[in-house]
Amino acid sequence: RARRHQQYHSTGDYWMMHFDTNAPVLKFLNDRLRADPRVIKWTALKLGDKLDQITPKATSGGLDSHSDAPQARALFGGKTIRYGWQ
Repeated sequence: RARRHQQYHSTGDYWMMHFDTNAPVLKFLNDRLRADPRVIKWTALKLGDKLDQITPKATSGGLDSHSDAPQARALFGGKTIRYGWQ
């Protein structure tokens, strides 16, 4: 169970997005997510400071949709989850 915007939620969807941005844009994005009543939780992770730290090893600078490498498959995704134990 998760609480957000004065309501309890027992199910929800999640999605993951891999992107590169600067600090002001990330702050704006966090402010928008915080204000959106459809968003229960969110997390922003810093993957690195340099391009070679954040580019997947299976690609040559971006997402290779034909690759079977786990790093390429993990960039985008989503599924329905249930909060708590039942």
